[in-house]
Amino acid sequence: MKITAHYDFDGDKKKVIDCLVYKSIGNVDYFLETMPDLTYCKLLGRKDEPDGKIHVKLEMCAHGQIPKAAQKLLSPEMLTWQEISYWDPAKEQYHFKIKTKYFTKQFDFTGYWGYKELGNGQTRQFCDSDVNVKVPILGGIIEKAIGPALIKNWDENYVMVKKMYGI
Repeated sequence: MKITAHYDFDGDKKKVIDCLVYKSIGNVDYFLETMPDLTYCKLLGRKDEPDGKIHVKLEMCAHGQIPKAAQKLLSPEMLTWQEISYWDPAKEQYHFKIKTKYFTKQFDFTGYWGYKELGNGQTRQFCDSDVNVKVPILGGIIEKAIGPALIKNWDENYVMVKKMYGI
């Protein structure tokens, strides 16, 4: 299932990328502050390449944000994932792959965030991603639940980031 989104920020592309990439990539405090569904976030690694690429590996969990009844069925480990990502300055794209701790063969989520200057001092951040849950019968239902939850989280992140950076 494709999941796309876009968000418009006040600022030229250089300023927006500085805030949303360079000040944020691998920044655990940033993720915890701007993504209210996270229970924890931990930086597992960061590597800055001579060509400007930045590779980051984060571990995140959203267990505390699900209903108490569901917490009895789903352990924190089942709602923990790694985001393996890299920033490509030549393409101005932040590529990501989500690797779950459980159900790794049944769950595939990849995509990228890109940036486009709109003019009038505004820049659009956009996401193009694919989520696939390979579970007979339930896969499509799970994908349809993930999409709105992600969009809600991204929408909340957008509001907080605009305020945080004044963009």
